[in-house]
Amino acid sequence: MGMDAEAQINFGIILAKEWPMPWVDPEDSTDDPEGSLTEWWIHAIHGFKHSVEPWTDAGERAPGVSDEDVSRYFDEQVEWLEEKPLPVTLVCTASCDDPTWILAVPGSFFNSWEEPVEIVIPPTVPIGDRVKAFVQFLQEYGVAYTKGPCWLLSSYLSY
Repeated sequence: MGMDAEAQINFGIILAKEWPMPWVDPEDSTDDPEGSLTEWWIHAIHGFKHSVEPWTDAGERAPGVSDEDVSRYFDEQVEWLEEKPLPVTLVCTASCDDPTWILAVPGSFFNSWEEPVEIVIPPTVPIGDRVKAFVQFLQEYGVAYTKGPCWLLSSYLSY
């Protein structure tokens, strides 16, 4: 088993380790912060309801649910997110065992696993109004951070 390193650059903030991410259940050690952020934004913050619920509480496909129902479930979510996009992107940095989390402006995240990537310094990305929505999100949800908003270069190690 080997180790992979990923180089990452984005415009954002480094979350304070002690700040409890409101989208993560502190009682659930298996809760995935990245997947939970989108679910929190869609359901807890905006109250979005799907027209069909294809899954049981155990995470299995519900009886009588067709492939079309499952497709509709995901299509509805994609369409909804196009209208009310999440104003942040969650980026994991450091390592799997002790992650440091970055909240980045959507569209500002670039990474490279193995092949070199050309980056113009300073990075110029058409993020304009996204920065305003990003800062508003930080203020509205009392996000505690140690660095930023600024361009951040980081790495991610996986085993």
